[in-house]
Amino acid sequence: MRAGAWWVVVALLAAGCGDDDGGADVGDEDGGMDVEEEVAMDAEADGDGELDVEEAEAEAEAEADGGGVCEQEFWIWDLSVMPPRDTQICCSLRGEGEHEHVWVEDEQWGPTVDSSGVDEIVRRWDVETPDGSIDPSQGIFEILTGVFGDPPDAFDGDPKIYILLYGMEPFGSSEFDGYFRSDDQTGSATSNRHEMIHINSMTSRAVASPYMIGVMAHEFHHMLQWGRDPAEEAWLSESMAETAMLLTGYLSDVPAANAWARNPTNPLIASGASDPVDYGAAFLFGAYLLDRLSPAGLRQLVEDTAHGMVAVGNAAGSLEAGLTGVGFLAEFATALLIDDETVGDGRYAFLTLDPPGPATTTVAFPAAAVPVTVPGGGVKFANLALDGAAHAQLGIDVGAPAAASLGVRVVLVDPVVGNQVQEIVPGTHAVVTGVPDTATALQFAFATDEELPVSVSITVADE
Repeated sequence: MRAGAWWVVVALLAAGCGDDDGGADVGDEDGGMDVEEEVAMDAEADGDGELDVEEAEAEAEAEADGGGVCEQEFWIWDLSVMPPRDTQICCSLRGEGEHEHVWVEDEQWGPTVDSSGVDEIVRRWDVETPDGSIDPSQGIFEILTGVFGDPPDAFDGDPKIYILLYGMEPFGSSEFDGYFRSDDQTGSATSNRHEMIHINSMTSRAVASPYMIGVMAHEFHHMLQWGRDPAEEAWLSESMAETAMLLTGYLSDVPAANAWARNPTNPLIASGASDPVDYGAAFLFGAYLLDRLSPAGLRQLVEDTAHGMVAVGNAAGSLEAGLTGVGFLAEFATALLIDDETVGDGRYAFLTLDPPGPATTTVAFPAAAVPVTVPGGGVKFANLALDGAAHAQLGIDVGAPAAASLGVRVVLVDPVVGNQVQEIVPGTHAVVTGVPDTATALQFAFATDEELPVSVSITVADE
């Protein structure tokens, strides 16, 4: 879930606000006739003498901008207050596809949503996705249900989901793209009792733009996740929702991912409450999950009733006996550091994305207990430049608190021979033998799932 100032059970996505009609008054359908004139003509034609012209004029204006239909009232969150307040809005069904109903707030029909936008949403859900998806000939619904399984169907007995488009008010400077409201999957008094995603039509991006349709894929995954493991930890749920965007070819979070990759100071593992999820980190980890796990493995991860790092550890163990969750995080960190698919079986590379390399802590050779701090739930990198000489054997020690959960990989960087990666167990002595003069550096990738920072020391010397 994404929000600028407050966290709930599901995903809220921060964005800008505005309209999507490119300046055209799409609600003006009277062919240029003045609305007041049209109302007066209608009143005269009725000859009923009791017609209140002002009331009729108001009704005609409401009809012209799409308001006043109110086929159904839906419960939403009023996000202009925190915690959000339950309220209802008038909406009408504006589109129907094989797998979805598209409902639009009456006030937004015309100002921010029109029939062409609804048609594009239906096309992307049912017919095709952009180049870069796992199958551009399939829509969002078919791709994501094919990987993760069918959506829940708790109340309405309708296999189609509801996509609700309406204007979400910002909270201070925090604005929102959309959310999956888990209340709709309960029997509460404010439940809509439909499988539904809520999408903001009042942002600076058109509601049918690739960005916003990617948001829909993200929120749809939260629905699928809820149907299998509603108590999943925020950071992993968000990472998997980002994977859903990648599966369907929507790469709108690449800029956030690149920003985090360059300076990964925020944690990957975040509670989502006082510790907000970084969506750049989530997008990158989601991409790494997609690269490492088969579709069956992704589904198994979503269906695993274990949570957070326990579930990641289960997925890691299915890839390789003995690979732990924190070891998998260390491999993710190493892929971020070197992104080299020629090393081993390719686990130290991104296949879907091409992120920039991260900032590193500089360590001088030889090193004597040089301190490095690994942020809680995050990653850290160090670079030790070699002296251009051959070394028969380098001794490496990584010191850390005995009880700390820490994954470490060391990379012997050699642009001629090729990179070599070795696991380092903190508290044990490791050696790298036969280091040629073409090797330029030893680089360290650290990852931890501890909540608090972990203090590490690096010692490297000839032996």
